[in-house]
Amino acid sequence: MNPLEAELAKKSTIKRQNPKALPNAENTVTASSTAKKMSWEIKGLIGLAVVIILFLIMFSAQPDEYALEHEITITAPVDKIFDQVNDLHHWIAWSPWEKSDPSVSLTFDGKARGVGSVCHWKSTAIGSEANMVITQSVKNEHISILIDIFTPSYGRNNFVISFEPKGVDTLVKWRVTGPNSFDDKISHIFGGGDKTLDENIQTGLEQLKALFQPADKNAN
Repeated sequence: MNPLEAELAKKSTIKRQNPKALPNAENTVTASSTAKKMSWEIKGLIGLAVVIILFLIMFSAQPDEYALEHEITITAPVDKIFDQVNDLHHWIAWSPWEKSDPSVSLTFDGKARGVGSVCHWKSTAIGSEANMVITQSVKNEHISILIDIFTPSYGRNNFVISFEPKGVDTLVKWRVTGPNSFDDKISHIFGGGDKTLDENIQTGLEQLKALFQPADKNAN
């Protein structure tokens, strides 16, 4: 055996005696799966954190008070419309809440009309109980009403119904303001907000108009 062949044989023997350990295929797959799982878990936690941060930002951006306003033009003298609204006994003829439940229970206290007039109503149809008090009444200009809602949860709102003569017509505006509770703010974020109250105010104005313009009962 020449020296070159002897050297090659020696190297071959060393390799057989000290083979390099190759990675186990099963261990490699398990490690890779664990890494991927951890990666998805981390991404999920980051995503959740982003959602929570966005929610907190949107929540903090909600105002502490809300305001809604609708208006309608009624072809009738301002004094007649004013008198209709200024007497809480007459609200059952056009109010969106009283008319939604014909069996609503109404009790009155204080003055017959104007400042100090009180109406307590309880509706089983909509599951609500509230107290209405006229706090301001300026003839043919505006009427302010404080509303305390007791059920299904307590809330306080302020109504201001204003009247503006426009020739033979009267422009009636109904503005509602009140505090934004925790539940209200969350409702706003998910698109609920004051949708029901907003619709009720518009319906009330349309029903008030229908008292003076029966032919326009179904008109907006």
